[in-house]
Amino acid sequence: MNRETLREKIENCFRESGIRMREGLDLASLDLIVVAVRIEKEFGIKFGLDEISIDQFRSFETITSLVEKHLKDR
Repeated sequence: MNRETLREKIENCFRESGIRMREGLDLASLDLIVVAVRIEKEFGIKFGLDEISIDQFRSFETITSLVEKHLKDR
């Protein structure tokens, strides 16, 4: 899966979760968990507790990199 398709799928996870999409994401704690779970289900991956953080989910770029890492590790 290429990076553009990954990002589109991640953006779709935000839409399906009802969380507003924008660069420089500033997610509330509950929104962060909701979107992380949605992304895990979409890609069949599991984030570690230390990965579900504002730093890892601060932009679509950082989220895409995190998902890519997990997909490569499978």
